[in-house]
Amino acid sequence: MNDTVKTILLWMVIGVILVSVFNNFGPKREADTKISYTALLNEIKDGNVASVTITDQDVTGYMANHKTFTTTYPCDKMIS
Repeated sequence: MNDTVKTILLWMVIGVILVSVFNNFGPKREADTKISYTALLNEIKDGNVASVTITDQDVTGYMANHKTFTTTYPCDKMIS
């Protein structure tokens, strides 16, 4: 191998190591809390839900305390 290829490979390895280190020590994103659909309805009634996004059967959103949640819209409740 010539020197240029070796240098490129060395910088690529250094780059992969740096990305790995930053990913391990960077801020951690909290996982979405999985709740039941019934629990979501109760949280909405109690005024604890700030926003909701519905995509097909997936329901995601933010509680009033800025925590995220996810649930599944029941099939038997789907509107045709």
